[in-house]
Amino acid sequence: MAHDVFISYASGSPKDKMTADAVCATLERHGLRCWIAPRDILAGEDWGEAIIDALNEARSLVLVFSASANRSQQIKREVERAVHRGIPVIPFRIEDVVPSKALEYFISTPHWMDAMTPPLERHLEHLAHSVRLLLSRPPDNASYLKTPAPREEALEVPSPLPRSTAPPMQARLRQNFRRLQQRLLPPLGRLRGFPQHAWRWISQEKHYRLIGVGVALGVVLLVLGALLLAREPERYPGLAPQAAAHLIRAESFYDARQLGPAMDEYTRAIEIEPRAAPAFAGRALTRIERADFEAAVADASQAIELDPGLAQAYAARGHAWVERREYDKALADAAKSLELEPDNSRAHVVRSRVYLARLEVDRGLEEAKKAVKQDKDSPWAYLARASAHLARQDFDRAREDYDRAIELGPDSALAYIGRARFHLSKDLLPEALADANKAIELGPSVADAFTLRATVWLILQDPERALADANEALRLEPINPEAYSQRALAYSLLNKPLEALEDANEAIRLDDRQAVAFLALAMVHRKAGHLDQAVSDASRAISLDDRLGEAYLLRGLVYATQEHREQALKDLEAGTRLKGARDVEVAQVYATLLIQSQQYSRAISLLNDAVHQHPDNPKLYDTLSTAHLMAGNLGSAELAYRKGLALDPTPEQQFKGAPISEIQPGSQAEQLGLKPGDLILVYDTTLLPTFSQLATLTRQPGTGHRDLKVIRERKVLTFQVEPGPLGVKMASKSERALAM
Repeated sequence: MAHDVFISYASGSPKDKMTADAVCATLERHGLRCWIAPRDILAGEDWGEAIIDALNEARSLVLVFSASANRSQQIKREVERAVHRGIPVIPFRIEDVVPSKALEYFISTPHWMDAMTPPLERHLEHLAHSVRLLLSRPPDNASYLKTPAPREEALEVPSPLPRSTAPPMQARLRQNFRRLQQRLLPPLGRLRGFPQHAWRWISQEKHYRLIGVGVALGVVLLVLGALLLAREPERYPGLAPQAAAHLIRAESFYDARQLGPAMDEYTRAIEIEPRAAPAFAGRALTRIERADFEAAVADASQAIELDPGLAQAYAARGHAWVERREYDKALADAAKSLELEPDNSRAHVVRSRVYLARLEVDRGLEEAKKAVKQDKDSPWAYLARASAHLARQDFDRAREDYDRAIELGPDSALAYIGRARFHLSKDLLPEALADANKAIELGPSVADAFTLRATVWLILQDPERALADANEALRLEPINPEAYSQRALAYSLLNKPLEALEDANEAIRLDDRQAVAFLALAMVHRKAGHLDQAVSDASRAISLDDRLGEAYLLRGLVYATQEHREQALKDLEAGTRLKGARDVEVAQVYATLLIQSQQYSRAISLLNDAVHQHPDNPKLYDTLSTAHLMAGNLGSAELAYRKGLALDPTPEQQFKGAPISEIQPGSQAEQLGLKPGDLILVYDTTLLPTFSQLATLTRQPGTGHRDLKVIRERKVLTFQVEPGPLGVKMASKSERALAM
């Protein structure tokens, strides 16, 4: 179906999109049929083909011109096609921007309209009127000249010019101008809305020379334009026309994110013209989008061999080198690309990615900013800047840039991988898993997507799934150190220490900055009882990544085993702040240390969170009961104890505290005022000591008082005791009960 107006705009700019929608609404309100993407692209319809078909059927093109439009390759191609097909282009300028050289040739037109000053509605009405006027001009000059004579109210035509004594050439010009007045101006005078004074100015004899020169120049420009655009592939003069046509079509598909058709068209161009360097470079970029990095290197290298001055080919190969972790080669290609084309955004992306991989965060951010400045429609530029913001822990800006990258490149697996890493840094595991799954759906051959999902599974304590994803990542990329690190952690959790050691050492051999690999080594050494080596490996992991909460937690557990209470508390606090206390052992040990440090409220809060995550673990309820006892919350202590006992009624889970059954006359206990039925909570620093523990503790040599806490009639009493026997007997196991 034919359309009066094709509306071209930069879809990546919210301001341009809003203006284009307003243009469409205004023109259609004036009875002009408009075509605008994505509204008029049917579901499932090929984007590139839809645009080309719409341009073929359009009678005019309105360009919403802005800084974003000025940079857009897609808009350049749309305008170029419109001019090539003789479709008038009406630039509707909404920002004070000088057209790029690529667009200047095509939109140097008398139909130019400025809409930079408010209100926009006034400019929209003017635009609608101008488009109607433009489209009302009949294409057939003969029929145009046969228009009936105007009514009396039409523009008055001046009387014939007086006889002239000018030279013959000038006389002929006067005669032609007189014919123009008699035949052309009357029907034009009937056109609605066009200023009458403008036509009167045109009709004056003194202006005919200017008009004649203008018409002549216009004809010359039209002829030159027709000659220049007679073959669309003219911008690729060294290629066969058919190959150039496929190449141009491929670029349109690529800009529209139609990667499959783009790949096909690049390949057809190469089949027709095997020396088409731009086609190899374009196909390399498409392969990068589809995560086929080895083939991308091959295509970009072929493009460079064919045309050593093609900057985009170096940028494409540099990007592929980055994905393959060959950073020196990537920097060399980026430098060559920028030497040839200083404003190449992709080359700055390459530099940023390399600097971030080498932990040079400030340099990485600076290069990413340059990339965004030079191409605000590039998802890769925003992705690089988001990664830099994330490395600087600027989470809000990182999230904005990741979302923008996905908006511009919704089919980019790497964009979803980047945002998944952001979600992981914020401990948003469901969101991270969703983005990792989307990345795998879009790029099933992207090793980093599987490595990332393996990380999520490890945090969720699912080592089997983590192992499966790490294996797939290594199948796709056998030299992936991060995948080896994740697999080492999975093996460690699955109690396969030999495999864990082998993978961790391989990860470190490939990249000695793999913090996760050192964490895996620390886990293996801890399980083997090599506590000092475990502390060393965990410390190395923390030095490489001070936000690796798991390393703090593991080192804290080792310190607790070594009875380094202060160091253990410090590490467990740091680890839970970064990653929480999802692990039962961490919650148990950390809470016990807090109780021993008389931080009862913190212990209770920690254990409440732990039993919420692990409601079927009786040991957590036992420790929670102890924390409540020490805090004097006897009712809560009894409730927690009863819940734990219901989950595990075995003797090992029975409450180990026992009440005093007998006080020996004249003993220290009698002097202190202890009574039968008192339940001993603490002796010195030992919680709920058994009778045998109490006997051992009281015999230990020492000087000074020791704390003794007991429960009596639902109250906690504290006594100061001297070293030596207390003189009490405790109830047997069969007589024990919670004395509350």
